Amino acid sequence: MIKPPKLLFDEEMKLIEEYFSLFPEDRVKIYSVDEQRLENPRMFQWLYDNASAELKLYWDYRNYLGDECQLCDGKGIPLKLSSDNGAAWIQEWDVDKDGHCLYKNTNELIRNTDGTPIKAPKLDERVIELYQKERNK
Repeated sequence: MIKPPKLLFDEEMKLIEEYFSLFPEDRVKIYSVDEQRLENPRMFQWLYDNASAELKLYWDYRNYLGDECQLCDGKGIPLKLSSDNGAAWIQEWDVDKDGHCLYKNTNELIRNTDGTPIKAPKLDERVIELYQKERNK
């Protein structure tokens, strides 16, 4: 499971508690912050509107990369392999010179549900810096 750097995780938890103090009727058992955010449009928007720039960058990245490192559609919904059963997540992909995702060992673009090619998820440098600072403590 992918976790944000501690600083962003702490901010996430504070925001969620603040959100629930404003909207107690939305409180449910949280299995994962990302699942909770994506399943509740009001919560999703409120958290995003009140988050720091770095937390927004982390969430934007996570909308393209799921908990199990599967490729997602930009809204956190995992994309599926184009195979007979259609049930397998896309967990390995190649990247072309333009940064678009290709099915592993092919030249076939991985497309979003709307038909547009998916760009390879790239974590913003500011968030990478937070991870590095955390490791160097």
